[in-house]
Amino acid sequence: MKEISGLISELQQAMIKGDLPPWRAEAVLLEKGIESPNHFYPAALARKAYIEELSGQKFHHLQILEKPYIQPWQCPKDDIIYNLEAQETDLNCTVCGKALKAYEGPRASYAPVVACYVAGLEDYISYSGQVTVKGDINKDFVNLTSMGPGLSAIGLARGCFLVNRWGGAEVQLEPLATTARCVGFVFADAQELQRAQEIIRDNLDRIKAVVNEGVAKVGAQVSQVIFDTDSFGPDHFLYVCFYANLPEYRGHGEMSWSVGAAREMTDSILAEAGVNFNLSGIAQGYDGDYKPSPSNRRGRRVSAQVRIPVKTMEDFLKKPVDRFLAFIEMDRRGVQKLGWFGYTGMGAEIISGLYKATRVNPRMPINACLQRIYSFLQGSDLVYGVELPIVEAGVWSSIEGGIPPTGREVMRIMGITNTREFCANLAAQVMAGEFNLACEVVRGKLYTKGVSRLY
Repeated sequence: MKEISGLISELQQAMIKGDLPPWRAEAVLLEKGIESPNHFYPAALARKAYIEELSGQKFHHLQILEKPYIQPWQCPKDDIIYNLEAQETDLNCTVCGKALKAYEGPRASYAPVVACYVAGLEDYISYSGQVTVKGDINKDFVNLTSMGPGLSAIGLARGCFLVNRWGGAEVQLEPLATTARCVGFVFADAQELQRAQEIIRDNLDRIKAVVNEGVAKVGAQVSQVIFDTDSFGPDHFLYVCFYANLPEYRGHGEMSWSVGAAREMTDSILAEAGVNFNLSGIAQGYDGDYKPSPSNRRGRRVSAQVRIPVKTMEDFLKKPVDRFLAFIEMDRRGVQKLGWFGYTGMGAEIISGLYKATRVNPRMPINACLQRIYSFLQGSDLVYGVELPIVEAGVWSSIEGGIPPTGREVMRIMGITNTREFCANLAAQVMAGEFNLACEVVRGKLYTKGVSRLY
């Protein structure tokens, strides 16, 4: 045990000096004679010690598996191969119920639960490098993510290393986020709809005051009210969508309750005026809740980009820079051929990984996964960037959604203290990961024989 403790300290110091990439800890332990799978646990402990020193934050709630690896098993009856985590106690076939036996076929080996694992008993947290952001936010972040198996976390760390080498991520983000909730009315007569719209407009200050009173709890205020109409068969629809701006919270819950109160007031106003309608309700199909659309105005827009001298980029790629731009255009058009409206690569995996690691609301960040990659030449530089038009996030644990101790600890270690920093880090991570992916494809390094699969 003393020998292992010394190796952990040795690895930690090598990481701090920059002599050892943290994701190579397992390989070094194997080289030093620690047999598999006993090398996975000390590798995680070494990374933990490194991150604690790097961030100045201790792990209190985040725990480390004593067996952070996967073992292959096989059903003797059905020949199904199961890759099960070492903590698994149900060693029976899911199909027939027979007891599994250790798999001894081709490529029978242990694998890490996730690449560069550092913590987590169920949702496994990986270390994915550090990233420097500048512009609207100026800060260095330690990246922790929960992305699953494969090389994604290592690719992300490598992308951050490249971005930092070339000056860091230039970040732009809106100072305020937007939340929205819509009231919908169904009319049998188009003229009644028109009357209702005029009456609501005449009483809009009263109605907005009700919404403002409710959303004041999260520091928000109504910024705009949009009216829209439609019809289908005998029914005529009126949409009255309320938008509010807020600095920190996601504001979804308070906005919903506040607009609900406004709907009740509006119903009374229309009834007093003798306006007939068949139905009123919250029309969330219009307000963008969980709707990944280019017209969606919820959340906060954020972008991150990196500038690299063309000569430097060509030396790195060992190819003309126009080959890189051609790949970006080819991939963008490929996405369009599928009917999607933006160019996205692996960004959704990075985005959901950060939300999962931090437990930030919303738990299903489908809107935030909308992204647009861009790249162009500007003078003697290549510019590569990512725009995230709809980042909804509630970073502080509050009435709109509690964040568990592990999530808050992840953010403390990362250096995230507010929503704008969360958005800046998110955009920088996505840009770095996408950039590394594009570079590796163009360099011919992705999915080749020379790249280890880790499993």
